[in-house]
Amino acid sequence: MKEKQDLQKMTIDQIESRIDGNIAKARTADQYMIESLIYLKTSGRYKENKRYERATFYDYVQDRFNLTRTKYMEMQAAYIRFPKECKSEGVGFVARVMRRCSSQNAAQAMAHINKAKAGAKKELKFEKIEAILADHTPKIERKFTDYKAMYAAEVAAHAKTKEALKAAMTRNAELEEQNEKLKLTAARFKDMREMLQAPFVARKSAAQATA
Repeated sequence: MKEKQDLQKMTIDQIESRIDGNIAKARTADQYMIESLIYLKTSGRYKENKRYERATFYDYVQDRFNLTRTKYMEMQAAYIRFPKECKSEGVGFVARVMRRCSSQNAAQAMAHINKAKAGAKKELKFEKIEAILADHTPKIERKFTDYKAMYAAEVAAHAKTKEALKAAMTRNAELEEQNEKLKLTAARFKDMREMLQAPFVARKSAAQATA
């Protein structure tokens, strides 16, 4: 209640200055925290806590400080690559830039933000920072699959194949019909040849008999 009464007596500038001071303290605290955690990791001294003497460092930070491995690695990478920006903007902000822009583009994004802040008369607005991050965010090309066109092409191909099959079946039927006609013609020629040859065979046989 007393805190609320104190705030009621303060001007908006005083309240905002107080918040700014607390943010600065929080950033300093974050910096000290990540420095301490990196030291405990590299030195292995976290094992001096008997409860974690057989645990991995990542199990230690998650159980003891509720920090996941991913969260810790983000904070560590941010602090190692951008210590100055971590101090001025906060470890969380720098980690967000690295996550959003990828490790390859993070340096360019931070340089762009620093340049924009240096040339600004006031604090950069959220929209401006988002625009800068968007400029340095890797573009992912999304491939559009036109399933409707694919289906239409498939239907057309199927229809074409069906027509080709129908034509082939018709052709086979025509060839079979022609083959049957050829067989019938051959049979007729055979009968005619036998009829024509019959008198000659009969005369030859008679001649042989009288000889």
